[in-house]
Amino acid sequence: MSLVAVASTPTRKALSDMSKTTSEPPMLLASAETYAAHELFGGQWAPTIADSELEKKHNTLLDFYVKEVDQRHFYGFIDFGDVMHTYDSIRHNWRYDIGGYAWDNAELGTDLWLWLAAMRSGRSDIFWLAYHMTRHVSE
Repeated sequence: MSLVAVASTPTRKALSDMSKTTSEPPMLLASAETYAAHELFGGQWAPTIADSELEKKHNTLLDFYVKEVDQRHFYGFIDFGDVMHTYDSIRHNWRYDIGGYAWDNAELGTDLWLWLAAMRSGRSDIFWLAYHMTRHVSE
């Protein structure tokens, strides 16, 4: 719970902005070059060239996950922060109805992938995906 002191009743927009700030507070991330320069992961990790074909595919996959969380309302009471892990491109749906293909629960290292992607890109949407998944699988 957060308490915010204001002189008078805030407007709807101001209230919405306050809500966003308390639910997703500002966080600091260094640049990918800073992490690489300080050999954060033992010198084995470095940013890739931003316009490479692999980087484009990686960003497309990250964008897909961000949109799916919003579009399919993945964040509910029980699955808050989790994502489904196998997409059926023929049926254009997640394989939630076929045994063993439902929620990820970090079994496939998705949380690590999201943290590294957030650190490499500095994208806040990816940071919050990683944050919520980590909280989900750790509590």
